[in-house]
Amino acid sequence: MNAAPHVVFARARQLRARLADPRSRAAFIYLGATVLARAGSIFLIPLYTRALDLDEYGLLALAQTIVGFLATPLSLGLNSSVVRQFYASASTEESTFRAGSSARWMIASTAVVSAMLVAAGVWLPLDAPLGLPGSGRLLVVAAAGTALATLPVVYHRASQQPLRAAAFQLGEFCASLGAGLGLVLGLGRGLRGAVEALAVSGALMGTVAVVFVFARLPGRFDPAVLRSSLRFSLPLVPHGAANQVQQMSDRWVLRWNGLESALGSYALAGQVAIPVSMTIGAWNEAVTPSMGEVYRQGGTDGLIAALPRFLRTYLGMAALPAVAVIAALPVFWMILGDRFTSSLFLVPVLCVIMALECAYYPLSNVLFFADRPSSIVRVSVGSGILNVLLNVALIPVLGVWGAFVSRLLSMGARTVAVGMAVRTLAREERG
Repeated sequence: MNAAPHVVFARARQLRARLADPRSRAAFIYLGATVLARAGSIFLIPLYTRALDLDEYGLLALAQTIVGFLATPLSLGLNSSVVRQFYASASTEESTFRAGSSARWMIASTAVVSAMLVAAGVWLPLDAPLGLPGSGRLLVVAAAGTALATLPVVYHRASQQPLRAAAFQLGEFCASLGAGLGLVLGLGRGLRGAVEALAVSGALMGTVAVVFVFARLPGRFDPAVLRSSLRFSLPLVPHGAANQVQQMSDRWVLRWNGLESALGSYALAGQVAIPVSMTIGAWNEAVTPSMGEVYRQGGTDGLIAALPRFLRTYLGMAALPAVAVIAALPVFWMILGDRFTSSLFLVPVLCVIMALECAYYPLSNVLFFADRPSSIVRVSVGSGILNVLLNVALIPVLGVWGAFVSRLLSMGARTVAVGMAVRTLAREERG
């Protein structure tokens, strides 16, 4: 007798039982909302590939890396302390108050540091990376808004309110898509319009986040909360910067070696493959609150014991979009046209590399909740340095394929190193 139907029905029952669990339902809501928030960049691909040439598309990718790089230092990494403050106390009222206080300090620090950087633009060549007058200030505004826009989402995730987090991320999707359509398609502003869209959508959602914090979250500018938050967040700033370096160094090294067309192809391939990294990142953001609850109830031992189960879910969520994107390449071929088809040959390799990176996230979450930020920082900075060195060495020789090899080796080293740190932590807990 064929056992296949029995296997299918058993899997269906398992899925139904998982969806009946409130925490699993919340995780899937978070996943869908985060995918939607980041889907604006996917919907804009057909528009931008018709309004920009391959070299301009590469410059837009550089602008996006600058925004991602600046967001953490501008905010002093305090969005991570909002989550940490929420889980630091067994009292919901106290946790909410401390999280709200930390969020207020993040708003203040982001405003002050951003203003200082914009003022320094009188002396610093902020416009040099893109060669567009005024682009440096636009990218600072975009980065500040991007950092602040995380506050409602991280709070609602920590407090297990998935629908409210989803509503805010729907706003992010609308802001990103609307700004891109209006400035690039409606006004025909080309590359400048695409950079302006980053600033407009970031500023809009950042403003909404500020209103949310002061109107809805209890808290005050408590110096004790600031000191506690900074002790946790500042060591993570190099971690965030190092992660961004690993995401951006290949693009910048390609440009420095005069490979602008290769940069455009590589950047577009990354946009086509973004459902893989987007789903992994969204699943990480969705599951992190569940890992936080496991830690709250069972401590570090309980979280480490649950780690294999979490790892399996990450691997599954990485494989599904990778297969789907590769299967959909003929559709992208028809959408993008002949000018950009060279990018599509790079997509399968990038999908596989992205999927292999997924194990890093649950492992680093264990160190995060166990209050081992220094371990995360050491791993991130070390792998970031390795990534830059490999790109500098390999891209002049291998071109865009050197970027692939560099990413695979440095990200693999990062996952192995953080796994070793978790293993050391487990031995310490048993001892």
